[in-house]
Amino acid sequence: MLFGLTFSDKLLSFDFSDLSKPLPCVVFNLDTVTLNVPDDELLCKGYLVESCGELLMVYRITNYIDIDDWICTFSTIKFLVYRLESIDQSNDLLQWVQLESLGDRILFLGRNASLSISATGIPGVKGNCIYFTADRWDYFYSCEGINSKACCSDNGIFYMDDGRIEPFFIDNDSQSIKCQPFWIMPHSIHNVV
Repeated sequence: MLFGLTFSDKLLSFDFSDLSKPLPCVVFNLDTVTLNVPDDELLCKGYLVESCGELLMVYRITNYIDIDDWICTFSTIKFLVYRLESIDQSNDLLQWVQLESLGDRILFLGRNASLSISATGIPGVKGNCIYFTADRWDYFYSCEGINSKACCSDNGIFYMDDGRIEPFFIDNDSQSIKCQPFWIMPHSIHNVV
């Protein structure tokens, strides 16, 4: 089973169990999450993540800053995490329920992939965190120009317990990064999970 999101955050599934038949696509009859984002300068991006057998919808809330007619930047200010839950015994009625904690899980979010691992037994990482990379469309354009902000400046670790964001790089470090960052999960870590 493969899950996906439409541009408007509708949940889809594709069943690959019988490839002799046409690939069935199911669009879930499920309300999208209503986010109360009060400011016009804030943008939301959704990520779908499988975590310990659960399906999570993670929303990244970013602040849009228009510097001038040609230059803008984005800065992540928080994440909201929801888990897909059944609200009846037949699993026909589903809803997104907001999570306040990920427990020992770590989420890695980016343009190329979103994944989850357990922090248990992995030195140097802490559970209940979201690691994220710069992945907005402006990433491909903002590296050019004299006054542009560093490409990879919107990255870091979001701590679910207190909402704090700790950057990976400082602006001077990230200025030298000219390709979009991505996540790789080594086989040895995957076997720990």
